[in-house]
This record gives sequence, C-alpha cells and structure tokens, in this order.
Amino acid sequence: MNLGQKMVYSTWVLEGSAHFGACHQKVLPNTAAGKPFGVEYSYHEKKMKQTIFLLLTIFVFSCSPVGHDKVGENNVGDIPFDKNMDDESFKICDETNINQYYVRYSADTPPGYQGEKKGMDKAILSKYSFQPSEQENGYVTIRFVVNCKGETGRFRIEEMDFAYKPRKFDSKITNQLLEIVKNLKEWIPRKSDGESLDFYQYLTFKIEKGQIVKIQP
Repeated sequence: MNLGQKMVYSTWVLEGSAHFGACHQKVLPNTAAGKPFGVEYSYHEKKMKQTIFLLLTIFVFSCSPVGHDKVGENNVGDIPFDKNMDDESFKICDETNINQYYVRYSADTPPGYQGEKKGMDKAILSKYSFQPSEQENGYVTIRFVVNCKGETGRFRIEEMDFAYKPRKFDSKITNQLLEIVKNLKEWIPRKSDGESLDFYQYLTFKIEKGQIVKIQP
C-alpha cells in the first residue's frame, strides 16, 4: 500500500462487510453517523464532510475492477486507459505525470474552467432535464482526465445513495450527466513553471428526487 492509500485508509472507519467494487468492504466516513438530516453544520464540519466524501469517492474508484490493469498505476484514483471504454483519439500529454486533484503544489497554477464554477454550473443545469422521481436520490460522481490542451477523456461514473452505498440511478440520469460533462469544453489545464500539464478532475452531483441540488467541487 502506497502513502496515498495509507492516508485514505486512515480517514475512514471500516464497519462489517459489504461489496465496494473489488474491495469487498463497507467503508464509511467517520462523520457519516454524525448529525441527523436537517441539522445545520458549521463551516468546518461542512469542509470536513466534503473532504471525507472526496476521499471516499477516490477509494471507491480505486477499488473498482473496471479499467484497472495495474500497468503504470501508482496512485489512488488513477484512471488507466481501457480500450473497451475509452476514446483512442484522446491523448495524454504525459502519462507519467497526471496530477491528482488531492495533490497540489505551491508552484503550480491550479486548473480551472472558463467562467469559473458559476459558469460551469450554469452550463450543466441549463442542459439537464429529468421528471421528478421519489426513487432517485444520492450522488453521481464523474471522474475524468483533462489533458494539457484542455481536452477531456477516460470518463468513469460512480453511483451512491446518501449512506455512501452503491446504487443504480435511472440510466436517463447517468447517461445525460455523462454527455453533459463530456461536452464541457472550456477546461483550463494546470500549469507548472509555465508548462501546461494533465490533471484529474471530478464532478459530484447531489441528486434529490431526480433533480440536481448541488454540484461539487
């Protein structure tokens, strides 16, 4: 287990056994059993919950057997090329240096999106449409790579309920979200010493009754 994995494992409480991809473990953030629904959290509690949710998402993806061939895979959350899923025309500029979103260096110019988060959220919400449904509640996370040219590829989807357990949404929701994210074209690559570099990005959609109520980060 590498250092990144140790950091992730140390954040969670392992309870019982359930099936998370290839891990066969039930992994819950140690704040999951905190305040009941509807109770307001402080700013620091909210930031902690967001951080733990991100780490949980990374772990779930890293445990999934889909698209993992172990060759050249060194970090938690890496997305290796899968010929059965990925567009071969999408090219990574440097396969050995794709920056994870949980790793940032002070010398880097961070990646972003034209119009910033407000503009990105508007672009997503203006295209999303789904009839309200009492059964469609939870999180849909889409992870992908943005290359040094601002192009995107290697998309992966994870679906969870509000208890962070795997579930399946209506395919009209997940397929629609995937197409919307694929068509976000204004990503700004990260830079280090003036050089544009590849990076991993994720978007998590909080879904209530089939509607998007929050987009993270």
